[in-house]
Amino acid sequence: MRSRTDKNTMVKIAVLLLVSFIVFINLFWRMVVLYPGPSGNYFSDIYEHLLYGKTYGIKGEYSLTLLINDVLLGLGSAGSWLVAAHLALIVILEIVFGYLFMKKIVPQGNAFVMHLLSLASLVVLPPYIPAINRFMYRNFTGNCWHSENYHGMRAVAILILLFLFDRINDYIKNFDVKRMIIFALLLSLVNAIKPNFILGFAPALLVVMIADITRSKGRGFSRWVMFGMSVLISLPVLLWQYFVNFDPSVETSENTSLIFVLGDFILMSAHPFLEFLTGMAFPLAILIAYPRECRDNKLFRLAALGFVISFLEMFFIAESGERFYDGNMGWGLQCFVYIMFLIAISIFYKNSVIFFSDRKRGQSLLSYCSTKGRSSLRLIVPGLLFMWHLGSGLMYFIIVCLGVTGYRV
Repeated sequence: MRSRTDKNTMVKIAVLLLVSFIVFINLFWRMVVLYPGPSGNYFSDIYEHLLYGKTYGIKGEYSLTLLINDVLLGLGSAGSWLVAAHLALIVILEIVFGYLFMKKIVPQGNAFVMHLLSLASLVVLPPYIPAINRFMYRNFTGNCWHSENYHGMRAVAILILLFLFDRINDYIKNFDVKRMIIFALLLSLVNAIKPNFILGFAPALLVVMIADITRSKGRGFSRWVMFGMSVLISLPVLLWQYFVNFDPSVETSENTSLIFVLGDFILMSAHPFLEFLTGMAFPLAILIAYPRECRDNKLFRLAALGFVISFLEMFFIAESGERFYDGNMGWGLQCFVYIMFLIAISIFYKNSVIFFSDRKRGQSLLSYCSTKGRSSLRLIVPGLLFMWHLGSGLMYFIIVCLGVTGYRV
């Protein structure tokens, strides 16, 4: 039988998820119907994608999320609410999956606190400094509220990390056909929603795998191949997406193609280097404060490598035509920013639990930290940076809820 504390925790988590669902279903409904808010219409990619589906029908749907939204929208007068509920449910899954991921790193952590931190990881934004930044929403941003495909991709990406958590360190010794099929299905699902994650994840995983098989001196090669085959099996769906989006013989391509560019994001940023430092301030602080934990965490290394590869893809590749300024090659980068924040938050919370483990009942926080000396700075500095990220994210979220353009704030 669960203790009273466990029941109270479950009630608090249920209330948090219910309130979050109500907030998000209301926000997404306003975006679906372009509801006029105090500061303007709730313009977003969601509405544009639904119009795209109406224009081209199922033949133009390169994303599973878009297809589901089109089906729901066609179910009568309640269609817009069904779409909003579908998108709100995805966000709830992101919170729950984020919690399950954090629990892997901090098994002794408080479940309600980790749900709160998982929600916070969806909200954080680069600290907004008007003298440096043109907009609050920028390249090194892990959250957004205007794209349903991104939320779906991000939710499944965390499922993939959950699957990898207990296997990434021993797959060469212990990986079988069943696990290969599950991994391939998860990767196929995330690809069917949005391709940007795999474009950064697959090359990063390949680098990690080459390093692993080199260290093992070829032992376990068959299991190594099965692990890699999971990725290859998931890739054909990308061919369909490329065909729909870029084949000039197809109506849905809208005369766009992938083109080579040279760092156009720099031209769109007033201070690109400072934008990077402010956007990634908290993960960088965790990397400096806990270098050994970050170095020993293979998922952190994988996410960091995916971040670099996704950044290079955004730096050198763009879409031509009307989509040139949409920044669609940046979605992979944003996903890996979120993943790095989630891992960094987990490491931070784990060390917070250890740090405060011997705090005496009634002892003030100030007096306790004064006894810890320099070690307290390893929590205080990243903690303040995280609150700075969170404060900017909450301010942005409030502005979006008032009804303004989702990504030009």
